[in-house]
Amino acid sequence: MSAWRRFASTPGARAGLAILVALVVVAALADLMPYGPEDQHPGGITAVLAPPSHAHWLGTDDRGRDVATRLVHGARVVLLVGPLAVARQLARHRRSRPRPVCAAAVWLPRIG
Repeated sequence: MSAWRRFASTPGARAGLAILVALVVVAALADLMPYGPEDQHPGGITAVLAPPSHAHWLGTDDRGRDVATRLVHGARVVLLVGPLAVARQLARHRRSRPRPVCAAAVWLPRIG
């Protein structure tokens, strides 16, 4: 059985892949949001702590910034920092002797 078929047969793996693809698409389309991540409500009227509405899907924060826009722009940071952190840990552990992550890993049988 190929690796892709094993992956595709696992519901959790498919759900994780769907979430990752959605995050990448949202981060790529972040510039299409009507407000910038630091922009306050247009027109000079700041809607501080406004509840969710048609204009602000998740409301506004204590400075009048759109929360949904800030979350979407934050996805870009997540997609940059996450792989860098994984690469750093992989490089770090290649130089040192692999150790179990937790004490229970010592007692678990090897799968393979």
